[in-house]
Amino acid sequence: MVKTRACPNGDIFARLQWGSDNLTPQQRKMCAFINENYKDAAFMTIEQISAQIGIGSATVLRTIRSLGYASFKDFAAALRGVIISQESTYWKEMRQSWKEGECGAFRNSLVEITEQNILTLENSISISLIKAFDHAVELAKKAKKILILGLRSSRTASYYLYFMLHEFIDNVILADVLDSEDIYNNIVMLGKKDVFIVFSLGGPNYVLRTHEAIKAAYSRNIPIILISDSPANPAARYASVMLSISTPDSHYSMIPVMNILDAFVANMGVIRNEERFIAQEKINKEYKIVS
Repeated sequence: MVKTRACPNGDIFARLQWGSDNLTPQQRKMCAFINENYKDAAFMTIEQISAQIGIGSATVLRTIRSLGYASFKDFAAALRGVIISQESTYWKEMRQSWKEGECGAFRNSLVEITEQNILTLENSISISLIKAFDHAVELAKKAKKILILGLRSSRTASYYLYFMLHEFIDNVILADVLDSEDIYNNIVMLGKKDVFIVFSLGGPNYVLRTHEAIKAAYSRNIPIILISDSPANPAARYASVMLSISTPDSHYSMIPVMNILDAFVANMGVIRNEERFIAQEKINKEYKIVS
């Protein structure tokens, strides 16, 4: 495929996705490898990457320059920066101490899981995530309509966000889909002044229907807030803003995504419809409803 435009000045994964679409077959091969193995590639040499992929060292360097990096050193630094933002040294040391039994000979599984979840939350906060979060909140506040989509393992998170927002916002729609047509019926209702909040979790095997919906919304110039558990999510190229959450290595957990949603709902609460809130409180007291 012939390159059609210059590489965007986005983060490294946006550049890799661009390269996968626009560079030569050999260079696309390298982009795909880095995208899928960025934690290992961050500490590999040019020669090691070349041997692993089966392309020449010169092609590796050409690819790096095509992606907008002046040198291999800059490229590797960008990859390592992603890893640092995802997992701090303290978190790695704590995990190692658990393996060596330094935290005590006996560990109750509830205690261990709780500590891992807490550390994951603490180490997931980064400057880039805070900026992306603020941008996402501003998009949602200005939106005339908010459509929320989450399939399979993401369905629970989408329901939670919908019901929490719907408590004080009238313009929230849940894409409670049964088949692909239902998704597009929801999307055609949106315009440039709306926002599409999409959950795409559980990589690398993401739900295909979710990514098809994202592409459809992107083609209609609808702002997209993507919530994912990996910055290498292939749908990142279409997102107006992506909230990339960290997850524990040892177990599947919804806690990191629910933490993001709690913060999102709290920030959206400043645009609460006060009249609706007062009316709801009055009904709750009148009928003794516990909310």
